[in-house]
Amino acid sequence: MKAVCDLCSKGYGEDAQVLGRTIFENAINLTFVCKPDFKETRDCLASLYILHSAKEQQNKQRGIEELKKKGKCKEWIEDLEKGKSSLDKQELMEGASTKEVLEAAEKCLKEYLRKLGKKPKDKRSWSSISLKDMSEIVGEPYECYYHFIYWSLSKLVHPSTLGSSSYHGVSHPSDEFGETGRALQISFDCYWRIVFMVDKIFELGFEEEINQVGQAVWELVENRLEKARSV
Repeated sequence: MKAVCDLCSKGYGEDAQVLGRTIFENAINLTFVCKPDFKETRDCLASLYILHSAKEQQNKQRGIEELKKKGKCKEWIEDLEKGKSSLDKQELMEGASTKEVLEAAEKCLKEYLRKLGKKPKDKRSWSSISLKDMSEIVGEPYECYYHFIYWSLSKLVHPSTLGSSSYHGVSHPSDEFGETGRALQISFDCYWRIVFMVDKIFELGFEEEINQVGQAVWELVENRLEKARSV
């Protein structure tokens, strides 16, 4: 979020939006975790979300072992193994208890998706569904962000003629804060929602304070943008 603000202050609006895209992805994932009415289901989704990175790392390690067998990328693998920590994250996946938690959570997820009328079809995603499906489940404002902002930013991030033709390098402040304004809007809105969701997931009890800070910052951003438009 600090990087987004720094980029916006220097006029790099489109670059700030690219970072805002990442904040949006985190926000929609956490909102999906918090969506179910029952705490047991929310806990299952949270477990899957947390354990997914360890599961991905374990899969990546298998891929590295395959490269070693084929004699590929030797220097990269050697450098990686030299700096490898003894407390590797893949150790999270070791032990029967962790695997039992994961299996139970995956079963819970399938039942939850069945009730929503969604079929598990994305093996790369921790939720087994696409970001588009998650946006439809959690609804506004994420669904609109996905269709009208996230889509265009994804074309910019990934190799695409649609993204390349719309990117002009530096988005100067003279654009009346069109690009920078949108970057601040989606970034702060999603960042604020992430903080709110983390508070809800871990039952920290800071909802009132978060709302107060959020309101104050929103007013500051709106005032700044209004002043910029009037200049």
